[in-house]
Amino acid sequence: MKKIILALALTVGLHAGSTISDKQLQRFIDGNYECLTVDTSKQKLTYYRSQEKIHEYAISSGKEGIGQHSGSYKTPLGLHCIKKKTGASSKIRSIFKRGINTGRIYTPGQPTCEDLILTRVIYLEGLEKGFNNGRDKKGKLVDSYSRGILIHGTNQESKIGSPASKGCIRMRNKDIINFYNNINEGTIIWIF
Repeated sequence: MKKIILALALTVGLHAGSTISDKQLQRFIDGNYECLTVDTSKQKLTYYRSQEKIHEYAISSGKEGIGQHSGSYKTPLGLHCIKKKTGASSKIRSIFKRGINTGRIYTPGQPTCEDLILTRVIYLEGLEKGFNNGRDKKGKLVDSYSRGILIHGTNQESKIGSPASKGCIRMRNKDIINFYNNINEGTIIWIF
């Protein structure tokens, strides 16, 4: 656990201009916090509360790898937080378009080449100006929220455990329900 705190502190230091608040950082130092880590090399999302590992989920990150720029279809690195959550009362495998439940339900095995956003939608906001928030030094968009980086359920559950998304973090539909119900808006996520 101390490795996570140290890594978070180093990340904040490396990317000057981080918008992580002093209060959020102090909660990490005091050990009284909830946070998430996404390990793209292991395709795992881990949920911690007050220095205790609560749950670990298999995920799928970007098929194109890791990267910050808009249009890259890569999963952005660094500190993020949960900006907002959508779909609390939606049925499992509900299909979302632009964050709105369409009222349609995906049936497993249904032929589709679409990369569907299902079940729950969690929006991520980058906390590091010029790295995953706003624009970089060359003026290129690196803003995770504007890029539409989400955590969501998927119609491609067979690909969970390997990079397969367009930059988002995909989860199994049953997992995203459990995760969604236990995580709060404002929770810090470190993607590495």
